[in-house]
Amino acid sequence: MIYRKNASVFMLIVLFTLAILHSVPATAQSTDDRERVRAELEKTDRIIHEATDVVLTSRSQKGRLKIERAKEIQNKAKEAFDLTSYGIALKLTLEAREEANQALGLARLETRLEERLRRLAEETIDHLTTVRDIMVEANIRDLQTVRLTEESKALLQKAQENAHQLRFQLALKLVETARQRAIQAEQHVRRVLAIKQMNERRLALVERLMERAHERIHEGKNEQITRQLHLAEEQFNRAKELHREGRYRAARIAIEKCEKTLRSLTRQLTQRRVNDPETMLREAYRLLERANQIIAEGDNGAGSARQIRLVEQAREMLARAENAIDAGRYEEAQRLAAEARRLLQQAIREERREETAEHVGSMIEQVEELRESVAEMLPSCTAPGTETLMERATNRLATAKMHLEEGRIENAAAEAKIARNMYNRIKEICSTL
Repeated sequence: MIYRKNASVFMLIVLFTLAILHSVPATAQSTDDRERVRAELEKTDRIIHEATDVVLTSRSQKGRLKIERAKEIQNKAKEAFDLTSYGIALKLTLEAREEANQALGLARLETRLEERLRRLAEETIDHLTTVRDIMVEANIRDLQTVRLTEESKALLQKAQENAHQLRFQLALKLVETARQRAIQAEQHVRRVLAIKQMNERRLALVERLMERAHERIHEGKNEQITRQLHLAEEQFNRAKELHREGRYRAARIAIEKCEKTLRSLTRQLTQRRVNDPETMLREAYRLLERANQIIAEGDNGAGSARQIRLVEQAREMLARAENAIDAGRYEEAQRLAAEARRLLQQAIREERREETAEHVGSMIEQVEELRESVAEMLPSCTAPGTETLMERATNRLATAKMHLEEGRIENAAAEAKIARNMYNRIKEICSTL
């Protein structure tokens, strides 16, 4: 009996000891869980506080919704913590943290979008202001520039409306397109300005040629030459009228025709006292015609800045050479004619540079602008065959684009030049009506 009692007491002691040993780690584990979850809750509170500051300083509605959602979930996590549901509290606070981080990301993203939107809008306005200043200062009248400017303004207005409605992605696309239109308008108006300035210089030169022709025609009355002079006067008046109307490219063509007529008259009226200077002048004028053709085919009719400068210098020298011949200063005339030829040859060599994909792509863009300009003339053009020629030119332009996309640079350049020549031919035909 005593043995059994001692055994029972021993078993009770063992069981009690095991119970105590088992309860110690459970309590410690519970305490560890509680502290760990509390730390996570506090970390989430800090993130929510930081995100709230950023969201409230932005205009992000999505961010505001996210941060409110984060706060609601965090409150539930704290309630679960108070009820000692640490696993649930941990899950909820991590979910709340994710919502807060997303709110922070959305707010920062939309802030960056808004800043980019503002910067692009300012750039667009700067380009439009430059276009307006050029048109006002130079008294330029150009429908294509006006159209591009109006398109840019309309797109900018739509972008602002979408930004006010917090649709920043759409607003950004609109303002980027508006900026492109403004840049195109500025590039176009600068080309038009170059043509306008070149026309004004050439009109002044043609007027001097006209005066010299009138002086010479009084010396020897010739009915045929008189008729040619009247034709030149009509061409000159037509060129001035086109220039006043803002049709600068058509004016350029009319000026070239008038200048060619007057040079022919001048050569007929010039006394053939020496041959060498006149021969050099004739050769130089042939080079001048070639250089003018290159300018007409380049940069939408404006040529490169260097080509224009070289050709204008040569043109002035040729005019001085003619004056020198009239005054009997033959050596000076030879020197001026030779220098003019050298300048014109340089201008022609400018066209022989190696074609690149970038250059051809720019050329195709310029031909597209030329096509739009020609398309505006067609409705009022009654010349037969222009519509067919327009269609052929457009097909050539499409072929040029296809060659460029497939990497055939030389073929693309050739097709683009053919299309450009066709469009210029249409403009020449329509401008004479």
